[in-house]
Amino acid sequence: MLTQKNIKIGVATIATVAISTFAFPFIQSNAAPSSTMSLVNQMYYNISGKKAPTANIDTKNFNNNSGSTSNSTGSTSNTDSANTGSTNTDSNNSNSTTKPSESGSTDQSSVALADKIIATGEKYLGTPYQYGAASGQTKTFDCSSFTQYVFKQNGISLLRSSRQQYTQGTSVARDQIKKGDLLFFTLSSSGGKIGHVGIYAGDNKILHTWGSKGVQYESLDKAWLKQGYVGAKRVIK
Repeated sequence: MLTQKNIKIGVATIATVAISTFAFPFIQSNAAPSSTMSLVNQMYYNISGKKAPTANIDTKNFNNNSGSTSNSTGSTSNTDSANTGSTNTDSNNSNSTTKPSESGSTDQSSVALADKIIATGEKYLGTPYQYGAASGQTKTFDCSSFTQYVFKQNGISLLRSSRQQYTQGTSVARDQIKKGDLLFFTLSSSGGKIGHVGIYAGDNKILHTWGSKGVQYESLDKAWLKQGYVGAKRVIK
């Protein structure tokens, strides 16, 4: 038969079991403040008349787990740092690829020099032709004294005759000639040997001197130039 005393004892027993089984381990393992722990211990003693049990916490495993988490975080941080370094390397590589090539710079300077040579020659358009004209003067020219003088004004030394000039520079295929290249020809009077030289001016034209017109531009489609063409030499570097 249930009595008020039995009910109180039952409630006290359930409360004691609940506190010892759930409350203490939870509060202690979660590092509750000492004031809270004291209050709970007192409550347990008042109900059960016994000293409160102490939860066994595996502090070693707890510390190891914490260290593992910390190490994982550090590893992630290091990996990110390494990736950042890799990005910086990519950036450096990108910067290096933006540098202009030496070949492109050389081509530009060669074109500029060729333009200057043609501009120098144009100053003497109409100057009379004279076979065997003296080198270094500009009152008259023959074909090779003209090329020699014009190139010398732009820092390039050529030999005196057209045959000698053909021994200089680098040979260039007909379909690869550029402005400023020297073009060489035979004449009906030269016995199959080189007897004429001029400067390629672009647009299938040559700047040279001969006949009554003296220094002039002429199309390479002229019959005597087409038939007598020998080759081209490049002396502009």
